[in-house]
Amino acid sequence: MANFLEKISKHSGNFIIYDDNPYSYRDLFKKIDEKSLILSNIEQGSTIALIGDYDIDSISFLLCCYKHKMIVAPLLKSNPNEDSIKAAQIEYIYQNNKLEKTNNKSENNLLSR
Repeated sequence: MANFLEKISKHSGNFIIYDDNPYSYRDLFKKIDEKSLILSNIEQGSTIALIGDYDIDSISFLLCCYKHKMIVAPLLKSNPNEDSIKAAQIEYIYQNNKLEKTNNKSENNLLSR
């Protein structure tokens, strides 16, 4: 997995078709770069709930989190459960292209920050 983004960056053509709109690998990496600005001040290893769909925005944010070594809990829009978010010690929630801080503190020891 270490070179996953590097490997897919060599692909051309369409990455995904969502709502009848095709998105290329170039579109994907452009979105990943845009999302990097959102994560620029977030500490590596932070926990983020990604509430979204299987669209280019959610996929690019997930891959951006991977690139920045974040811990991500993908959740569908139809079922973001406040108790689950608290139990999972989610520090940030990403939804509708916005990242918001929660009042939760992660005690995750898997990644050194």
